[in-house]
Amino acid sequence: MGNCQSTDFCNLPEDELQERIKMIRSELLPLATGKDERANGCTWTFERNPELQRKLEELVEFERQCCSGLDWDLSEGPSTLSLSVDGVAPSRIKSALKAGGLGLGLSVFLFCVLPLGLAAFGGAAIAGHLARFDHPVALSMAAMLLALPIGYFLRRRF
Repeated sequence: MGNCQSTDFCNLPEDELQERIKMIRSELLPLATGKDERANGCTWTFERNPELQRKLEELVEFERQCCSGLDWDLSEGPSTLSLSVDGVAPSRIKSALKAGGLGLGLSVFLFCVLPLGLAAFGGAAIAGHLARFDHPVALSMAAMLLALPIGYFLRRRF
């Protein structure tokens, strides 16, 4: 099924999951009149039929609970029903993390952890000195002087 196999999101035990997949593949998917596979999901089209609509509604309701990491949608057309399942498979996320390896960890540390830590440490270090100021003009000048490099950085970055 290509991109449509996103079993990593399901919280059912493995045996129940296999039974569920078997039921969907044997009872519902053969009734589909069309299939649109996308990078982030699939849409199956069915001929509109009250019994099939009830089964698909039950499927969507159940799957939204056990596979909540995916977006399940059943939409109605004049003569068709469309079942859409969207979401990025965790296997893709896992492979991206493995591919990133040390570089990803280093990037997260350098661009997330380190700046936040330095800001917290620096803020704590100067808080005591700033507490001694009670002159409003001096405080506003200090704030402006601190804001200038931040504004310059943001302008250049974005």
